Amino acid sequence: MQAFIFLCVHSANPVQAGSQAEFSQWLCHVHNVVNRSLGKLVFPCQRVDARWGKLDCKERACDLQGSTTDLG
Repeated sequence: MQAFIFLCVHSANPVQAGSQAEFSQWLCHVHNVVNRSLGKLVFPCQRVDARWGKLDCKERACDLQGSTTDLG
């Protein structure tokens, strides 16, 4: 049920990912839309960075180059 709701919400709210901060705010917003529809509490999106912290990678240390999708 939650996945279906999220798909509907996603259709009405296209991904905003011009930056890490923009994507974090978009994700929080759509998470809250789903939670409201389920009668759950919402998260104050202005606290996203305080709760989960900013991604801070020096000299491309967080690049996915060399990563693999092989989980086994």
